[in-house]
Amino acid sequence: MTGSAGTGQLTSLAFRRDRVMLPACVWGIVAVLAITARDLKVLYPTPAMRLAVATSAGENPALRFLLGRLNGTSVGAFLAARWGVWGSAAAVLLTIFIVVRHTRADEEAGRLELVGSAAVGRQAPLIAALLTAVTANMAISLLTCLWLPALKLPLAGSAALALSIAGCGLAFAGVAAVGAQLATTARGARGIAIGALGAAFVVRAVGDTGPAGLSWLSWASPLGWVESTRAFGSSGERWWVLALPLAASAVLVAAAFALAAGRDHSASAVLRLRTEETGNLAEPVLATATGRIRWAISHISVAVGGACLLLATAGLSAGLSYGTLTGSVSTQVPRLLGAAAARLPATMALAAVALLLFGLLPWESAGLAWSAMALAGVIAVFGPPLQWPAWTMDISPFTQTPKLPGGTAPAEPLLWLCGITLALAAAGLAGLQHRDIGDFGPSRLSCLVRDWAVGDPSKTTTRPRPAAERDTAQPPGTTDPDTPAQPPHQAHRTG
Repeated sequence: MTGSAGTGQLTSLAFRRDRVMLPACVWGIVAVLAITARDLKVLYPTPAMRLAVATSAGENPALRFLLGRLNGTSVGAFLAARWGVWGSAAAVLLTIFIVVRHTRADEEAGRLELVGSAAVGRQAPLIAALLTAVTANMAISLLTCLWLPALKLPLAGSAALALSIAGCGLAFAGVAAVGAQLATTARGARGIAIGALGAAFVVRAVGDTGPAGLSWLSWASPLGWVESTRAFGSSGERWWVLALPLAASAVLVAAAFALAAGRDHSASAVLRLRTEETGNLAEPVLATATGRIRWAISHISVAVGGACLLLATAGLSAGLSYGTLTGSVSTQVPRLLGAAAARLPATMALAAVALLLFGLLPWESAGLAWSAMALAGVIAVFGPPLQWPAWTMDISPFTQTPKLPGGTAPAEPLLWLCGITLALAAAGLAGLQHRDIGDFGPSRLSCLVRDWAVGDPSKTTTRPRPAAERDTAQPPGTTDPDTPAQPPHQAHRTG
């Protein structure tokens, strides 16, 4: 049996499950686009009115931040500026929910385990999810190509806008597929993909509104590729830009299949360790010759490899796109790959924080690790424009990385980050080596903090009993010394 066996049946099942949601979302996205085009023709019927609006919008950085650049004064150019970025974002969100719904969400619910027990290949669910997402994006593109010319807009511009929106959706299909392999839950996979969408929006917005030296950032974002296609542009469309999202999608999808081939259907990355521990999957592994350190490192390597792959993809895509634009691919590709690699120590520092929490505070590790990553993201997005204090900015490890490209690359902060990462990882592994394995509930520290928060810290002197002990308590009167006694108020429970 091949890895793709059963793909047709799973794809049909996906379409049947989404038979209401999928057409409604596709038609909704296209309808809003068409209504916007009609309204723009009514609101700005003359070239003079559109020129006045274009002049005003070009001087407004807030509009460029939210909508992007305006590449002409025609109704089509206004439509591309008004709907290009946000229409792409809508297509991306639909794509993310499709891919995660038919991969990680099904896996989390146990449906993939049932499917996998039949004559279905290991890669079939991911292939079926991607085919469903591709079909949705192609439907958006086709309907847009048919509807806009019906509103008397040029066919070439309509096709360029439609294909650029679909291409952006395909690029994020790859992002969602990678997120589904790295995250431990469907919510986590959606969070990774939507976080990538938010980052793409911010990068594109900074490139559109920042100084001339930062304009290259627009080429590092899939949303920037949509406006760089210049649909309905006064100087003509850039058809070659449509190759960028296809290339990014191909690389990311290949990475997703590579990650899927190297993991089982339970979870991945650092927090996969906690899932195995609470699911009673760790003890059988540790009962063999595999030690705790090797067990942990085998999962950490997935997180490290995934981070390296994503950073390399971002650097390569930005280098190729910006290098093609400036005619200096051989210079820009290594330059932007190096800029992406400079972020790796900060990324590994967050992974080390997760490992430290898993080793010392296992019950709280998942929540605190996600909180640390969310805090770093909030600081990166809102800190610079709001001019937060330096001590607040220094909380994020990404603040310590060199400002590349365009700045200097001192080795000292990178060495400090690497040293801190190694120290945190070593402390986490040492904690894992010396603590008990299993679900023992909240730590004593968490209990003290909880009771302090409710105003009675004297109540918590010991941790709650492990779930395993609570589930195997004996009824009163039993004299088995190996079984804990059951509380009197539970004595009536039988069977």
